[in-house]
Amino acid sequence: MFYYISFLRPPPTATVLGAPVAFTPQVSNDLRTENFPGSVDIFYHWIDSTTGSQLSSAVKLTTWREANAYKELTVAPPPLRKPGQATLVLTSSQASGAREIDLRSLKYGKEPLPVYSTPIVFGARSAGKARKQEAVERRFRLFDSDDGGSLQVREMTSFDLDKKLWDSGVGLSGWLVRLSAEPTSNLHLKEALWDAVATETELRVVELGAGTGVVSLVLAAVRNTLYPNAPTKILSTDLPSSIELMDYNVSGNASLYPIHPPHPIVLDWDDDGIPREVADMECIDIIMAADITYNTASYPSLVGTLSRLLAHSPEAIFLLAYKQRDLTERELWSMVSEHVSITLQKVDDVVGAGGQAVEIWIGKRASQNAHPALQS
Repeated sequence: MFYYISFLRPPPTATVLGAPVAFTPQVSNDLRTENFPGSVDIFYHWIDSTTGSQLSSAVKLTTWREANAYKELTVAPPPLRKPGQATLVLTSSQASGAREIDLRSLKYGKEPLPVYSTPIVFGARSAGKARKQEAVERRFRLFDSDDGGSLQVREMTSFDLDKKLWDSGVGLSGWLVRLSAEPTSNLHLKEALWDAVATETELRVVELGAGTGVVSLVLAAVRNTLYPNAPTKILSTDLPSSIELMDYNVSGNASLYPIHPPHPIVLDWDDDGIPREVADMECIDIIMAADITYNTASYPSLVGTLSRLLAHSPEAIFLLAYKQRDLTERELWSMVSEHVSITLQKVDDVVGAGGQAVEIWIGKRASQNAHPALQS
């Protein structure tokens, strides 16, 4: 599992130039339902919201622990000489590069993941009581390049589960980055997956329950580094409420996939058919999903969706990232075996900070004579 630095009480969207900034930090699990069980030092610094250049050095903010979890803190403003915008960054280390989550490293996630506020406007005069920020951002290091190797993902501070980064999405993203660096494997399914990604021919992917879109973004960036001109179509699907945030994240990282960006589209598991964009694909090479198992009541609809996608593309590979939250969730494995003839094989664990690991599973249809779609 992973722990995330975030804001229990976010900083304001705007304030007076030179005024201190108040907020309440939080260190918790992905759903913000469980606090970090120990203590951790938190550091802060400011960056220019436009250029990304660092405006101040990292300074210790507090030693966070559950006993002071609700304490409001105040920090000195950025050293701006005139009105402008600055972004507050919270990290668990003063080390260089601590503000990025390095997906290239097996050690990422051992410490709580850093967070960026959205830009704070520092004006010449007060505009009254400013509203609190409603989003945060996290930055992921994907490649060695100083220019263009970093991915920026926005998530919302609301309680909407589809608008947050979840452990399995973070875990699968890192797994894909490391697989691209060391693709050799003695596991047949893992090799089959990589062969589908690392090809100059067309790659067609459908992600289920994409949320913020982070896994699709990472796969598109990986694909661009391998074969930037090869035809690539990645459909990032979710309910209508997720599309605006996914669109934002896709456009904000356009330099990582200038020719073939992911395409956020609506796919409701309760629908009887598949979206036109999916039907128009000649075939699907990979169906991927991360953290789609938390609601067991949705399993009949999910399995029905898988059945329809596999009826369209019987040879598709199913890539699943899973973190156990309840033992009953594993019923999905028997359901996909029985109703769509997929036997899933675990190929890796992503450990993070300990606790429940993110499990990476890959499966492929055993035969084309699978059972009909499970009716919901």
